[in-house]
Amino acid sequence: MPIESVSGEDASVELLLSKTTAPPEREEFEAWVFQSINQSAGRIYSRILAENLFASRFNASYLSDSPLVFELLEQTVPLKDDVSINTTNALLNMELPFIENVDVETLMRVRIDEGEAFENFRVALDKQLRDLRLESDPGKLKIKTENAMHELIGCTG
Repeated sequence: MPIESVSGEDASVELLLSKTTAPPEREEFEAWVFQSINQSAGRIYSRILAENLFASRFNASYLSDSPLVFELLEQTVPLKDDVSINTTNALLNMELPFIENVDVETLMRVRIDEGEAFENFRVALDKQLRDLRLESDPGKLKIKTENAMHELIGCTG
């Protein structure tokens, strides 16, 4: 963009913008695409880093079902392999229809009023899912997780 004039009195700059009908040269276009991809990747990386730092400061797990986020974090953050993380990952990979229609206020009230029951359930869930850390086949893992949940909550189907 050519600068038409610069005014020091009111700190203004006049630029001449024009739209061309001709496409950009190949090198210019490829440079623009490269910059756009890098800027987008940089924004995603910064957001995920900030979210992960927040989770860390609050002693929470950073959870995502995005393969991109998982691969990025796998390369930059040491992966914990403990029972609690395994349980969370197993639950993320399951559909839990029994909490679909529960509003957040009710869920939080039950969580506060029945904290001991929630803790007991979490411990029992960890016990049921502990051995699933050794399963690498996604299909088998899903079936074993569903079976463990079935035994734990006593569902009939």
